[in-house]
Amino acid sequence: MITLPNHTQVSNEFIDKGMSQLKGNAVKVLLAVYRKTIGWHKLSDKIAYSQLQKMTGIKHNVTLKSAIDELIEKEYITREKVDDYGYRYDLNILVSKTDTSSPDLISENDTRKDKLISEIDTTKEKNIKKEYKESAILPFKNKYLDFVLLTEKEHTKLTTDYGEKTALDFIERLNDYVAQIGTKRAAKYKSHYHTIKNWMRRDGVQKKEPVKKMTAEQKTAARHFTPREE
Repeated sequence: MITLPNHTQVSNEFIDKGMSQLKGNAVKVLLAVYRKTIGWHKLSDKIAYSQLQKMTGIKHNVTLKSAIDELIEKEYITREKVDDYGYRYDLNILVSKTDTSSPDLISENDTRKDKLISEIDTTKEKNIKKEYKESAILPFKNKYLDFVLLTEKEHTKLTTDYGEKTALDFIERLNDYVAQIGTKRAAKYKSHYHTIKNWMRRDGVQKKEPVKKMTAEQKTAARHFTPREE
């Protein structure tokens, strides 16, 4: 059974023409990538193999990799390794230069010139297209746990300023809070980074004392230091 009203926008062109050209597992993976990106109003997202396996039901890594490779080969997605634990997947969406229905949405400085959105024939789809363009110029945000979105710079600053354990505690608190009130109500929190910072200030959490670097003279003295014998 499918519930309403939550939906993820999928290209009509893909359903009408492209889907029949892909193997079943590749279709499953592409829909999962759509959900993790467009479903969250983004064009790309860091997605672990375990997440794709859970969403698609594909249990074996070799089978999953084959489906991903098919999508990359046929230029439905691109993939970039971001760390030792996962890849960032990017939908290969193109914007037609012949599309004059919304000229104000396409500029010469568009950072996504090489990406193309298919023909748009409804007002809703035009609004979605605008969201795509706006999201393309925003800093890329990784998802932590189920709901918390932070840029790499924001996450690094939290762990550097407050310690990895404290940062993780507050990320978990925010994640649990969003799960409790629902993503619709939580949409008012435009920046998860600043929400966490506000909660830290409210709870009186202090920044870690910066580690002072030794001067050249101190390093030399430490190298030549000989403990006294009792």
